[in-house]
Amino acid sequence: MEIWDIARYVEDHPEDFEKRWRLAKKLYMAWEYRLALEHLQILKQEWQERVNIVRYLAATYYRLGRYDEATEELTQAIEQWPQEIGLREQLARVLEIAGKREQAATAWETIQNLDPHHPIARSAVNRLRSKQEDTPSSNLKLGESDSGIDLSPANVCPNCGAQNSDEFDRCWQCHAPIDSGASSQTSELEDEERANLPMETLVLVGGIFSVILLIVDVFLAIQLLWFNHTSINYVPNSFWDVYSYELSATRVISGALLLFWWPISLWITAFILRIHNTTPPVLIN
Repeated sequence: MEIWDIARYVEDHPEDFEKRWRLAKKLYMAWEYRLALEHLQILKQEWQERVNIVRYLAATYYRLGRYDEATEELTQAIEQWPQEIGLREQLARVLEIAGKREQAATAWETIQNLDPHHPIARSAVNRLRSKQEDTPSSNLKLGESDSGIDLSPANVCPNCGAQNSDEFDRCWQCHAPIDSGASSQTSELEDEERANLPMETLVLVGGIFSVILLIVDVFLAIQLLWFNHTSINYVPNSFWDVYSYELSATRVISGALLLFWWPISLWITAFILRIHNTTPPVLIN
């Protein structure tokens, strides 16, 4: 399902938080950080408490350059989930990029105390404490993680080598498909949604097909009426001849009425079956 199809669905079904969560992640992956922020804030306030929502929210603030708000979100989350190393790693990255080297070093020290075998905590502390000048952004190696959302080793993209968390089915850096070995766990609903054509494509194809049929219909109607007008002395020899020529005007009028009746009948059917909220009006028409 395309990102804007999900957006339209969420707009019509604001209480479907699972779909809103999926939309927020897709917007983040599409670099639509301001739009993702709106949905993440709603999820934090109205949905169940989930650590991944806080990570995405903080990462979105980080991408927008709002480091203080990212720090605040992560600090509050650490109070709630003190054993989440990923939150502390993300906070250390944000503090460092914000120029707060001493606080970042302290954050890495806490990580080292919690996990003595952490692969980069000790080196991060030494780097931050040994240099006084700010570390260039290019040396932060943010490309080795999914933008600070989960800095621990996860799924490695076979195309560019970037690490991605289990949340992603495509690489955050190059958007290449990721075979995480969990394809069997994909829901039937998501498989069905991926198989569906975008609504814009359906409307376009249906519109072109309808215009072609309408042109053919007008041509045949003119041809039929013209033959009836120029064949005054024509004598029908069968029922088919009567239907084809004697009733030509009746057929054209009936066809014109049906042209307007079919959309109305579809609207009535959708109303009776209570599916009007999920059926775009342009598709019916």
